[in-house]
Amino acid sequence: MDNIIIIGAGVSGLSVSYHLRKQHTVFETEKHPGGLCKSVRIGGCTFDYSGHFIHFHHPETTKLINGKLLRGNISTINRKAWAHTHGAYIPYPFQANLYALPADIRKECVDGVLKRPRKKLSGKKNFYEWSVETFGAGITKYFMKPYNEKLWTVPARTLTTEWSLPFVPRPSRKEILMSAAGPAEASRNLGYNASFSYPESGGIQALIDSLSEKTADLRTGTKITKVNLKNKYVEDSEGEIHYYDTLVSSAPLDELIKMASGVPPEISAAAKKLRCNSVYCLNIAFSEKYAGPGLAGKHWVYFPEKRFNFYRAGVYSNISQGMAPQGMSSMYIEISAPGGRRLGKNSAFEDVKQGLVAAGILAPGPKIEIVEWLDMPHAYVIYDRNRADAVKTIQEFLIKNNVRSIGRYGAWKYSFMEESIWEGMQLARELNDKAD
Repeated sequence: MDNIIIIGAGVSGLSVSYHLRKQHTVFETEKHPGGLCKSVRIGGCTFDYSGHFIHFHHPETTKLINGKLLRGNISTINRKAWAHTHGAYIPYPFQANLYALPADIRKECVDGVLKRPRKKLSGKKNFYEWSVETFGAGITKYFMKPYNEKLWTVPARTLTTEWSLPFVPRPSRKEILMSAAGPAEASRNLGYNASFSYPESGGIQALIDSLSEKTADLRTGTKITKVNLKNKYVEDSEGEIHYYDTLVSSAPLDELIKMASGVPPEISAAAKKLRCNSVYCLNIAFSEKYAGPGLAGKHWVYFPEKRFNFYRAGVYSNISQGMAPQGMSSMYIEISAPGGRRLGKNSAFEDVKQGLVAAGILAPGPKIEIVEWLDMPHAYVIYDRNRADAVKTIQEFLIKNNVRSIGRYGAWKYSFMEESIWEGMQLARELNDKAD
């Protein structure tokens, strides 16, 4: 019988397992499934590995998640997101709410739009050039460049634009200019995340628990350390050998190549070109008496300025009341660093507190009752000029060797949860059909 091994019990690996009709085994390094899409419970609070929200695009996955997986334990929420810069809160998307900016910055952003070339220039552009052409110099200066450089940890001119189409809202020239006069209802519907869904209870772990229920052979706390492509087996951390006919991996693509034996030099060289950042997620909870006025009515806030050591802060308790006990607020704060760089957490925590007080999210002298750091060594895949060719080269090699590398890190891309579930479903169907 055809045997399948799945490396990684994150969303992608679990989705493949859920939809497979063939014998298979799932190996997960951590003690619990979920990968970076799971929750921890501390002091009555539920914390995720930062904000994990569900964005529906496919009717089939919508039906699956709402019905079979979460079984009604889900709410649809209209986005309340903001950007904070120069002491002001600007409704998201920044580029469609210029009215909220200080007057001098608003004028500079409007002037940048007016001076923007009407005709698009030909040829490939880096993200900085694309942003100036799309939004003008002012919007690029005050949000697009500083925020994305803080998030990705590389210069805006290093980034390509491959990732931006689904993730960066692009209002028309007229909409941008009109937004300088006052709020527009249409801006609330811009972007892929204008509304999102989230479990009413249990955090994102509720989705993971349901996905993993059908996995008969899930081996947690078992790390795959070696992959023998020639003889088609994997070796785990206990030295045990497991043979496969097809290997499905949601492990980071660069780590998979390091584990594999018999890899040609050109494939190893391609893997060395893959870059990503690391994200440190600080989860905190505090009494509502320490909440500042900036906390109210916000799901998350983007922070482009360098004076804040974090790029985004979100409020779990504003998204779902079940995330924190009554009388408490809970948050996640995200700090990025170049891939593999360690963070001095004690000093970073103090900087976060000062930043949240400066932004009016926390009252002065806050007492933080719960502090929990969750580390993501692989976080955002960096879209530089080497990425596309390197991924293509590696994937073609893996497919020839009966290996399918999928998911956010396996496919080395910027994606969302529903996409990972959808891709896992499609791969499982392909493998089922192959067996049939």
